[in-house]
Amino acid sequence: PPQSRLPIPFDVVWLMADWGLKNGYQTVVLHMLLNFMLYLRPSEALGLRLKDVIPPRPGAYRNWSVILHPLELSKSSKTAEYDETLELDLNYHRSLGIGLGHYLKRRRGNPDEMFFTHRLQDLHKFMDTAGEALNLQAVKTLHPYRLRHGGASHDFQKGLRDLAAVQLRGRWKSQASVRRYQKGGRLAQLFAALPRSVQTQAELAAANLHTTLSNRR
Repeated sequence: PPQSRLPIPFDVVWLMADWGLKNGYQTVVLHMLLNFMLYLRPSEALGLRLKDVIPPRPGAYRNWSVILHPLELSKSSKTAEYDETLELDLNYHRSLGIGLGHYLKRRRGNPDEMFFTHRLQDLHKFMDTAGEALNLQAVKTLHPYRLRHGGASHDFQKGLRDLAAVQLRGRWKSQASVRRYQKGGRLAQLFAALPRSVQTQAELAAANLHTTLSNRR
């Protein structure tokens, strides 16, 4: 549907994350934030094993990294690729790294176990529930695919990545495909459509998410 191609603004994602952490949706919130920050297709994170989410190490491996579609599982990406590695390499990603660290400490066990145990429908239902609770109707239907578009649009609009870097991270084959996702004006338009009180709550949630994730163990 056309609305599934609209980006979700950065502060709106953070507002949903803050609400979810306070209402018992910690695991689904991690899934949502991974999809946004790594520009993932909705179900890709559900294919991760515990050993595919790799903490930082001293020296060359300073960032959290994620390995998608490992070759040994013989299941390629949508574009027929294997071993696609993505890093949480920006300053605003540090909050998610803290959350992932807490989660992995709780999930110690067989490294071949699935990282997430919920279904894609659970993420979709969470976003619907959070949208209703937070009065986010003005940003349209909160489909998980919009997280991919939102992350790409946010990073491009803020000058955190150029178009080529966004294309590489999102694993789009052509630059023409990428341009559909660079909708910075749409981000501002969607956010401006929210009630002023909701905008304030979203901005506050974005400012405090690092602390919120740090305190959730």
